[in-house]
Formats: sequence, C-alpha cells, structure tokens
Amino acid sequence: MSEDILHQIRITSRNHDVEMNAEIHNRTLLLIEDMCYLMCGSLLIRLGMPAPNREMNDAFNRELEREREYDHQELDLVVQTNVPLLNSQQKEVYDTLMKAIDDGNGGLYFLDAPGGTGKTFLMSVVLATVRARSNIAVAVVSSEIAATLLEGCRTAHSALKLPLNLPTIEEPTCNITKNSAMAKVLSASKIVIWDECTMAHKRALEALNRSVKDVLDYWQCLAISAKHCQ
Repeated sequence: MSEDILHQIRITSRNHDVEMNAEIHNRTLLLIEDMCYLMCGSLLIRLGMPAPNREMNDAFNRELEREREYDHQELDLVVQTNVPLLNSQQKEVYDTLMKAIDDGNGGLYFLDAPGGTGKTFLMSVVLATVRARSNIAVAVVSSEIAATLLEGCRTAHSALKLPLNLPTIEEPTCNITKNSAMAKVLSASKIVIWDECTMAHKRALEALNRSVKDVLDYWQCLAISAKHCQ
C-alpha cells in the first residue's frame, strides 16, 4: 500500500525523485485503520498495530482541499451570470438558503418540485455561491448517474459511508469516525445538499442526522478544549 501511495505521489507531483518516508508510512496506517474501523469498529492500536499519527498526516487537509479546490473567480462568474436567471420561486429558495447560511441558523429544507422546473440549476447556483466564498458545500446524491449533474457531487453511500444493510439496522449511523477527514469536512461545511433524497431509505437520512450531531458535538468539544488550553 505504501508503494502504491508513493507511486501516486510521484505521478501527481511529477517528481520521480520522491522517496519512501515516514509520512507515506503514516498515510498507509491511516488507510488501514479506516478500513479496520469500517469492518470491525476497532482502531489499530487495539489490534496490536502501530497507531497512525493523524496530526502528522494531512488527511484532513487533503479532504478539505478536495472541497476547496474550485476556481473562485470562475465560480464568481457563474454566480453573477446565473443568479439573475433565477425565476421568482427559485430566487425565493436561493435567498432563504443563503440567509440561513449567512445567519448560521442551520435548518432542514426540502425542495419539492416537478421534473424540469430547474431544481438542479438552483442547487448548482447555491453550491457555486457557497464555494465562491471559500466555504465548503457538500453535495451528495442517491443515484450514481445523477451525481454527474452537480459539481463535486458524490453518491451518499460513498461520501457518507452509509451502511449497506440499512433496512436491518434499527438506529444506523454513518461509518465516519469522529476524528476522520470526512467528519472534519462535515463539521466545517456550510451546507449539505442531498439530491434525490426521496429515493434513499429513510434510515439513510436518520443515519446522517445522528452522525452529524455526533461530529458537531465532538469538534465543538475540541474547540472548547483548545480555547481552555490557550
């Protein structure tokens, strides 16, 4: 696994002189630990293996960079061009969502409209607006085909690590550890858009709800602890 990571780094950096180092070994341990946690809910230290140093590795930053690697100037142009094209109802939804984001009030909003009325266009404008401000907007969708319609969108099962046996679990949660990269992304995101959520099992939405509450509580506690340490 470490050799594969080294190979990928050499390709992406276009530098074939990169050698094996402690960070690559640590990144390998992180991948193994994430898989172990998904399979049996245990960290490596409990399985008799060395524990990865998550502070040393930039896994958090890489996942955050994935959500922030957009061209802000291009997004600004998209916003300036497309916001005036919104009709009155779309503009009302857009203004409502942006106000909730700006005020930090949060909330759950359900957009229900027939096909062909511009829901995807509206969601694209909202995503572009949030990302143009250098903020994080997570976009997931229930079906893989629809994931191609929104920029940076992934299937809910892939992004949120939803359990495959949702119907058989009474109170499911996402397979996201509280100190994982995706947990950091969710805690830092300004909005999570779930397209075609009505196609998902209701327990998938419940799993996300439970996991987000746990993640926010965890990172809020860390922030409070950091303040006390300072």
